[in-house]
Amino acid sequence: MPELFSHEEQQKLKPFFSNTHKGIFVLKNLPEVIRGTLFSRYSRSPKSLRRLFLDEFQPELPELQAVTEQPTLTPEAVAKAEAFYDRVLGGFGDDSVAELGGAHLALEGISQIAAKVVEDSRLGLSPLEKSTRYVEFDKKDENGNYRYYRDPKIMSSPFADEYVKTMNLLFDTYSGLIPKLNEHIVAKNKLEDFQFTLPTTKQVIKYSDITDEKTRKDASIAYKAAIRAKVCDTLRYLLPASTLTNVGTYGNGRAYEYLLQKLYSHHIAETRGLAREIHDELNQTIPSFVKRATELPHLKERYQRPGLVKKDLDYLVKLSDHDPEGQEKIIGGILFELGHCDYQKGIERAKKMTEEEKRKLLTSYIGTRSSRRAKPGRAFENASIAFDVNADFGAYRDLQRHRILTQERQLISCNQGYETPDELVEAGLDKPYHEAMTKARELYDKLKDKMPYEAQYAVPLGYKLSYYMRFNLREAFHLIELRTGKQGHPSYRRICIQMFHDLKKVYPLIAEHMNFVDLNDYKFARADSELKTAMKTNK
Repeated sequence: MPELFSHEEQQKLKPFFSNTHKGIFVLKNLPEVIRGTLFSRYSRSPKSLRRLFLDEFQPELPELQAVTEQPTLTPEAVAKAEAFYDRVLGGFGDDSVAELGGAHLALEGISQIAAKVVEDSRLGLSPLEKSTRYVEFDKKDENGNYRYYRDPKIMSSPFADEYVKTMNLLFDTYSGLIPKLNEHIVAKNKLEDFQFTLPTTKQVIKYSDITDEKTRKDASIAYKAAIRAKVCDTLRYLLPASTLTNVGTYGNGRAYEYLLQKLYSHHIAETRGLAREIHDELNQTIPSFVKRATELPHLKERYQRPGLVKKDLDYLVKLSDHDPEGQEKIIGGILFELGHCDYQKGIERAKKMTEEEKRKLLTSYIGTRSSRRAKPGRAFENASIAFDVNADFGAYRDLQRHRILTQERQLISCNQGYETPDELVEAGLDKPYHEAMTKARELYDKLKDKMPYEAQYAVPLGYKLSYYMRFNLREAFHLIELRTGKQGHPSYRRICIQMFHDLKKVYPLIAEHMNFVDLNDYKFARADSELKTAMKTNK
């Protein structure tokens, strides 16, 4: 039963808790370090959280209440919270304390290179990046310059002028092709003949056959959005890794501490400068959680050993490793979970089962999956699969967002060649594309020996990147079903469709239950989802 508080106590609690009478409640209007402090003390106290707050934060209440009346937390309020944190938690040595508070952080005007370092983080940090599908990158800044990073090492080298000229060519080509490609796609896909799937009835219908006026209006909006997405998806291959982007992220203190350590230890000037800027900002909100963040010598040494990037790999996706007993290990995990035996004996029993017995047990365990969000149980984490991938850097940017796995990439380079979108060839617009991509390769070749890390800035997203991914089969359901979906970019859809075919060969009983893998080919990935959005927003 929830603790009862006097009227006076309730008045003191109301500014900081969503309710004063239930056992489930939310903290509010408190600095992050105070929240972290409170939860940390909570773990070592027999008192309820609100009672602990009243008893141990009582002297701080007038100041804390004053804080809640301000539109923003002042430096004085943060400093007070910091001092309180250090005083109360002086005896706590557990790093997990820093996971109890966090911050929303915006990173604006950083390159694709820096963004990938930030987004390499696993749990504890949740980044969301500016989309190349919904945003055109043709706008110039107030000084008339395209928005790309000018690395100080490159700009102080003999290649500075060529770097600027080549980056401008890539952006000029990107910008110039937008209206031309848009015109071509519209000409080949007239609105009157465009097909939509109505979200309510799932009926496939041509625009010309839609009679409801509102639905026609919504479909027209969706059509324009789908065309725009198609153009952006196609032309993103031209954008160089120097392209400036925005990343919004929420993370806890522990995750930010490690991110700062990585950035401080990194090999390029941009990431080290970014570390200093992030540290300055986090010191205003969660200083106690990031005060130990500094350069780590072992990370710095690891980053300063650039390897050679192989050339002419002849595959898109290659199955590089799997567990021959993976299906039996999954079944062993199921038998353990059901309480039939220990894990090792479960594997031994699975090896003696017929294929039909295995299939029946797997079907019973998984149950009826109503959508791709109905994940199988943790027994599926007992087996894994690994793939080598050699695909455009743009596709990697999307697949990198999956974090419950192991992934590693080589340096971004021009050594593997580049992809050419079919849409450009069909429109007769591939010549300027090839010219721009060739110029980027020529610049990269001049930079790579003297400055291999900084040379990455010159590489467009259409050039191929080599990386590998290893994930358990529970994650395989999530990754492959999500990334083969109709709305996906064609590039990463091809990768994940091939992953599914390879997985099916070595884990056939598991693949039978991946019911939401979409193997179809789609001309306009976003049309139906854009219609659904239009119908929701234009009520």
